[in-house]
Amino acid sequence: MKKLLPLLLLFIYAGLSYLDSSTHNKKQANEKSVNQDVYQDGILKSELSNVSSVANYNIQVELFPETKKIIAEEELTWTNKTQFPANEIQLHLYPNAYKNRFTLFAKGRGIEINNETKSGVEISEIKIDDKPVKLIYIQPEVENKFDSTVAKIILNKPVQLGESLKINFKFSVPIPKAGKRFGYAADRNFFFISQWFPKVGVFENGKWICSQYHPFTNFFSAFGTYDVKIKIPEKFTVNATGVHKSTSKTKDGKLIYNFKQAGVHDFAWMASDEFVIQHLIYKRKDGSEIKIKAVILPENEKYRERFVRSVANALEYFEKYIGNYPYQTITIVDVPSTSQSGGMEYPTLITTGAELFSPMETLQPEYVTIHEFVHQFFYAVVANNEVYEAWLDEGLTSYIASKIVEKYYGLGSINFKFIGNYPILGLNFLSYNEIPLIYTLGKYTYPEGAAMLARYYSSPNSFSILDTSYKLPNTQLYAIASYSKPDLVLISLERYLGFNKMMDIFRDYYNQYKFRHPTSNNFLTTMQKNIPENLSWAFDNLFRNSSIFDYSVKYVKPTGNLDEHEVFIERIGDGIFPQEIALYTDRDTVYQNWDGKERWKKILFKTKNKVAGAEIDPYRKNILDLNYANNSYLINKQYGGSLRLSFRWFFWIQSLLIILSSVT
Repeated sequence: MKKLLPLLLLFIYAGLSYLDSSTHNKKQANEKSVNQDVYQDGILKSELSNVSSVANYNIQVELFPETKKIIAEEELTWTNKTQFPANEIQLHLYPNAYKNRFTLFAKGRGIEINNETKSGVEISEIKIDDKPVKLIYIQPEVENKFDSTVAKIILNKPVQLGESLKINFKFSVPIPKAGKRFGYAADRNFFFISQWFPKVGVFENGKWICSQYHPFTNFFSAFGTYDVKIKIPEKFTVNATGVHKSTSKTKDGKLIYNFKQAGVHDFAWMASDEFVIQHLIYKRKDGSEIKIKAVILPENEKYRERFVRSVANALEYFEKYIGNYPYQTITIVDVPSTSQSGGMEYPTLITTGAELFSPMETLQPEYVTIHEFVHQFFYAVVANNEVYEAWLDEGLTSYIASKIVEKYYGLGSINFKFIGNYPILGLNFLSYNEIPLIYTLGKYTYPEGAAMLARYYSSPNSFSILDTSYKLPNTQLYAIASYSKPDLVLISLERYLGFNKMMDIFRDYYNQYKFRHPTSNNFLTTMQKNIPENLSWAFDNLFRNSSIFDYSVKYVKPTGNLDEHEVFIERIGDGIFPQEIALYTDRDTVYQNWDGKERWKKILFKTKNKVAGAEIDPYRKNILDLNYANNSYLINKQYGGSLRLSFRWFFWIQSLLIILSSVT
């Protein structure tokens, strides 16, 4: 019994933490109707002039849950808004990523394709002007004869500026057991349907950008209006991109849901019969309203207010610092874990999730919900090419999401999982079969950027932020290049430039490029436009090159001149970042600035006070510095910290040995 006592105490602690958190935020929001006069087809009327509707879709689709299949008809109206003639049309056929295990997506993700997980777009008819046309499968970026996720249609005559083309499709798609982002959830009556229809690419500067379904990157497509009718059995409900315009009943007892949305570049939907609904109306400063809708699994009903409040907080933050959300609705879908569709963004619809035990201190599901909602601005509205420049939405989103979470919830508490499910506040140093062996209980907050730093340290200089995203070799390096490193770079720039300047940059970038397809150069140009200082050092060292940052204080000593001390500094890494040097005395602290360019530098300080030591970058503005331990130097050495750490390690090792001996 004595051996089980520590584990029993941990279990009780986890339960009490969970019960305490579940008593918060019980107030329920009532559903209201959103005022309609400021919107047209789900978008603010004031934004219509900013939207260039290139690709408009009219789709009728029916879901057959028993056979796990959808059958659809689609009319795509594509308009050439460029000065260049289009001699062909290129289309994404992303369900074909699940055709066999050798496609780019399946191979890169390690998805085993079998009878349950197999899918593909089965096209029975394609017509242009009522004339059948032929699809030609192509591989625009990576040669792979097994990959048919992109196809083209050669046109009889070019489509000129201002001309439109109608393409009609009849197709069906087997719904696979969920592998990633698409399919049905095992053991649940839940279907998530994304990247499911023939979707036109982006035509720019006389060339098509229509990427294959790569394993790590997301998507890129043209803006337009979607009018979609979804037919389902009566027991199911549907939630989707856009505004729910109507529901009608057919003679055979089925339901048809109609959704419409202008100013978007994709359409996703889900169908299920087992959800709890939560609504909240967010009112902008001008009085217009946004409908927040959360579609929640029954077992996660206790988090219903936390889901909608997360998005409401993010809306308020954007309205204050960056810009208005332009759409009428936002839908949050809490997906089952077996769906593998969680943590994704689609226009006006995001997927998230919650664990069975998620006390407020963990900031879950808050962070993932806010992160995916921020993508409504940096992906849905400002629509960069995620296949080539994923950092431009993922990195910006990670940075802003962390700002929102910190403002409304504070820094999250470090925690570890007991038997994989119960979050325990504290630090875990060693586990065996998910059972903590060496740990310390307590409330410790994550420093800003800590989670991203842990990932960044594993490969700090393998690539630059501006490297082409789909060419990165694996998921880990993609995550560092697209999420971690850009987030840390933006944190460092904020510490250097100031929070208000960073918000000026984001506000200008959002408002200038909404409903457009900006590039990295557009963001960097916007940054320079808002900052009087020449930022070429930042662009070269932080974005264009894979620089390593490490500055060190080697010594502090008197020079022999009256009241003068010399601080010797080295730039060990190849990265350059402007630095601040602090000289600590018994009475005050004296500062000097340095551009950080030389390989070494002697900084001279004058002071009549007794000097204790010096430090470079005392406020940790450059969070990318790989070794903070060498940033400072004390004239009189102190060993108390080392001794305390040694005693602590001795205690942990002794405890481990005692536990192991008791087990044997």
